[in-house]
Amino acid sequence: MKYKNLLMALPLLCAMEVALAVDCSNLTDWQAQNVYTKGDSVTYQSVSYTAKWWTQNQNPANNSTPNSTLKCDTLT
Repeated sequence: MKYKNLLMALPLLCAMEVALAVDCSNLTDWQAQNVYTKGDSVTYQSVSYTAKWWTQNQNPANNSTPNSTLKCDTLT
């Protein structure tokens, strides 16, 4: 019974998108024609994405999960 509230809140916590501000000045912009392999990082629409596997022509905004993104700090 004492864990009932925690269990009810868990789905909400998992659904929350957390975006941390990071310095993306050293990252290149995503290009559809480029090949990216595991560990390669790019920016797209002011968000940082890191490839988890080989990919090409797959828009990172449409092919990633929210918790794998970091929002670029626009002040840098």
